[in-house]
Amino acid sequence: MLLQIHNLGHSGVVSDRDPTVLPLEAISYGENYKVVNDKIVSAYNDKLTVTQTITQACGHVFWAPNTSFYITMARTLAAVYNGSAWSNITDTGGYAAAIGTDQELLWTHCMIGNIPIVNNPQVWPSYWSPQQTTQVLQPLNFNAGNTWKFLTYHAKVIRSHNNFLFALNLTEGATVYPTSYRWSHPADVNGLPYTWDETDLAAIAGKASIGVGGDIIDGMTLRDAFVIYSRTAITVLDYVGGEFIWSSRTLTTSHGLLAVNCVIEVNGVHYFMSVGDIMANDGNSVTSILSNRIKDNFVATMSPTKYANSFVCSNLLTKEIWFCYPEIGNTYPSKAIVLNYEFNTLTQRTLIQRPYATFGPQLTAQISWTTVADTWDSIGTPWGSDLSASSTNTIVAANTSGDLYSLEIYDVTNIQGTIAEREGIIVNDQMQVFTTTSVYPNITSTGSVWIQLGAQDFAGYPVRWQTASLFTPSTMRKVEQRATGSLLAWRVFSDGATPFTLTGLDIEYTLNGVR
Repeated sequence: MLLQIHNLGHSGVVSDRDPTVLPLEAISYGENYKVVNDKIVSAYNDKLTVTQTITQACGHVFWAPNTSFYITMARTLAAVYNGSAWSNITDTGGYAAAIGTDQELLWTHCMIGNIPIVNNPQVWPSYWSPQQTTQVLQPLNFNAGNTWKFLTYHAKVIRSHNNFLFALNLTEGATVYPTSYRWSHPADVNGLPYTWDETDLAAIAGKASIGVGGDIIDGMTLRDAFVIYSRTAITVLDYVGGEFIWSSRTLTTSHGLLAVNCVIEVNGVHYFMSVGDIMANDGNSVTSILSNRIKDNFVATMSPTKYANSFVCSNLLTKEIWFCYPEIGNTYPSKAIVLNYEFNTLTQRTLIQRPYATFGPQLTAQISWTTVADTWDSIGTPWGSDLSASSTNTIVAANTSGDLYSLEIYDVTNIQGTIAEREGIIVNDQMQVFTTTSVYPNITSTGSVWIQLGAQDFAGYPVRWQTASLFTPSTMRKVEQRATGSLLAWRVFSDGATPFTLTGLDIEYTLNGVR
């Protein structure tokens, strides 16, 4: 008899339901793969694409939309890359005296129109305009004749919302206001706000505080509202104009934000990392997106001392959100939980530690049919290399020296170990005992992959795994695997030597009767 398991990856990893009730194509555990057209494709590690030529202790990188620049922010300086060369755009005031060790990880950014705004709470908010390699960063104006720098005003985060800028978690002079925020007067198109001064009666700038949730951590636009995330609460600001400008409402006091840069907006929903969970916020309710097994692993492996170095980024082309966090013993994110929000599937992958990543154009030579080393289905890499072409965008990270890496560029020398498995498969019915004989894997690979079957006597019992067999697709059609029980388990894995694409498994078995 033949059990055909096809379209693997269609249901993603499902670990919060009993495996016996899952469809055949569901996976109960997996790491370091992507789902492409219902196929499991090995994930790649990062690949160096641009070497930084300006020495710096880098903590932040972003692609400035509607420009042609990557910007890296460091402990002592800022730099831009225009596709061919680096340029120093450090504020003339410099940062060396103000920013200490690891404080480069506190940089945040936003865009108001086409103007990048960068901020570090240890110094002052700055802007970059015009976007030219000869232009340095400049302190952001507070009001006529005064900058934030001159007034010694600071904010933990600066974020844009429509034509407004919001400053969150304030320090003004020697006084700290961790639950307060400011909003600017609206900026002109592709301009900057002329004032943040709440006493200017000709403007609608203002200052207020949240009443719940502790210190403000971060904030972000959600459709027409601006959402403020604190340690244990979420506050929604709706624009009402008039005397009060913003109407404030508390969405929840049960969930807050893990750290700065840990929330992202996709299709009118916020996805964010909270303490012990990853959540979705649609403006009306907050729900968990994690299955039980992945949530347990997320909680158990996150560093209790470096969790604040976590971040979230997204790939709008592959419809993925990456929730990146440092595991115990690591300083920078070493694990990513990846949500494909188009198909609502979750995967996990191992990362080489990088302080931050962004979504932007790939930085590598153009791929063509004469240079590609894999197939259309398994390549998973954008084509072309034009920095202005959004079709080439990918996840790009910086290391602590400011070198840029692509996390999704195909590199046959840098493949991660991939594993996918499923247990609790009812072959006929749970009253019947089976014995497997052979496995015909639907796998493509230039190398070899390990195949392993197992069996369980009852649901929830440990799997008795057989010794794994090495399968080479170019020379083999099947491997022999004998497992006996009432529930079937399978596992496919590699050691990272070569990538593979797994579509399904055809498993031969015989029934041994009722026991």
